[in-house]
Amino acid sequence: MVDHDRVQRVDDPFVPPRAETDLGPAPGRPQFRAHTAGHGQRAVARVLRRTVQTRGISRSDSSRYRRIYRRARAILGRLAGARRRELGYVVQSLERIALARRLTPSRMPVMFLQLRRNSTYWALESFPAEGDQVTFRGSELLFRYFPGRGLQFHPLANFKKANLLHGACANSGQGKPVCGARPPGPGSGTPCRPQRLRRLLDELSRLAVRRGPKFIAWEYLFDFGGGSPPWMSGMAQATAITALARGARLLDRPDYDTTAKAALGAFEVASPIGVRTKGPLGGVHYLQYSFAPRLYIFNAFFQSLIGLHDYGKLTGDVRATGLFERGEREARREVPYSDTGDWSRYSFRGSESTQEYHELLREVLQGLGRRIGGVYCTYAIRYRRYQQRR
Repeated sequence: MVDHDRVQRVDDPFVPPRAETDLGPAPGRPQFRAHTAGHGQRAVARVLRRTVQTRGISRSDSSRYRRIYRRARAILGRLAGARRRELGYVVQSLERIALARRLTPSRMPVMFLQLRRNSTYWALESFPAEGDQVTFRGSELLFRYFPGRGLQFHPLANFKKANLLHGACANSGQGKPVCGARPPGPGSGTPCRPQRLRRLLDELSRLAVRRGPKFIAWEYLFDFGGGSPPWMSGMAQATAITALARGARLLDRPDYDTTAKAALGAFEVASPIGVRTKGPLGGVHYLQYSFAPRLYIFNAFFQSLIGLHDYGKLTGDVRATGLFERGEREARREVPYSDTGDWSRYSFRGSESTQEYHELLREVLQGLGRRIGGVYCTYAIRYRRYQQRR
């Protein structure tokens, strides 16, 4: 899928320079309980104090987080209009999570980093367009702009970037045509820059959150489609474990394998903590949104299976292969329900796909077909024919 988002690079004055979506059509305005600023500020201070006392974080980390938070509130007080609303949403999101007692030690790095990035951006930079992706000097991480929600850490976009950086350095050929189309060549024109891949995967590894006792995850930190933060995506999680496994081999970094293995539990734990649920046809289904256990999105489920399949093949991990096989049994039964007769559906018994999501589903089915053939190739070819008729 072609990404048309504009990428901006921003200098963060608090970081010295160094050497060099699918979120789906789930609309919704931010939904959250209002709280007074005083309550939120006290909650953040209380969580930081208690976490130091229980040795969850160091005193130096606590002091750094307090400085980031105080600076954000000071900048917020000087802003007006749309800029104030954007930064205010990010500030209030942190406070809401603190009030809910969900500002855990492993969640602090990503939440305070996001707060710092938004404070820098909204104080100084030009207003972005919806969907713009922003990077900051000295970092490979992408933050995506969602109107009314500020700049948001976006796990899927970041791990897709990692896969593109890996593909630019991989020594695989284009391959034979499969499912009626030829797979894209490696790298898609991106130059091979292993140092950038290493930096990105290192940054992403530090932002993994301990989500329950069994696994780590990369979380979304904004309200979306009726879900409140922090939530996770099976599609993003599967893309993450594959990117880490590929990076481990290319860069000789076995610690990336360790991180990926710690993320597998998301596919074993039920929603809303994990992404596993009972599928519409009775089997195992992996969710796009951990907060929506009955929203069965075809492209996201099938893409999750591709990630599990590839991770299992790369590492020989029987656990990942078993998770793939259990989900694939459900997926092959679901595929016919994605067909309206002349177009595709976005979700099980849902509305028709947009042009973009029809093409995405066709590409994902082609990817599954390239790996295991069968019904996935059949529908990839059929959906291409539907496109040609319109």
